Amino acid sequence: MPMLQEWLRRFQQAGVPGSPATAGVPLDRTAGLESELRPLLAQLDAAERRTKAVEEQFDLRGQKLIADATTRAQQLIAEAHVSAEAERDHAIRDRRAAAAREREDLLSEARAEADRVRRQSARELADLAGEAVALVLASASPPP
Repeated sequence: MPMLQEWLRRFQQAGVPGSPATAGVPLDRTAGLESELRPLLAQLDAAERRTKAVEEQFDLRGQKLIADATTRAQQLIAEAHVSAEAERDHAIRDRRAAAAREREDLLSEARAEADRVRRQSARELADLAGEAVALVLASASPPP
């Protein structure tokens, strides 16, 4: 009901009680309030425009930061792939070199073992040959 009372108050006579006077124009409080608030509202509009401009700048800056971070992340990933490939190649070279060293060591051991077996066989063969000659000589001589 306050709106009705406000509306009715507009039609009250403006003047001092006493002798009847001509009816005056009611005081328009709304217009008075509007005229008081108009400069403040204009300032608020300007502040809102500045705020939107700042927000847009922050949005643009944020988008640029995200784009820069994405680009840098992609560069790091590419560098990591290259680095991983180089590390893989290095590891393969190391493994091949180790395998070649191991092969040479095994071949050297095998040659040494073959030489040892040959020497042992030559000694045993010489002993066997001596025994065979002794048996042949013993069987060729007349019995006593």
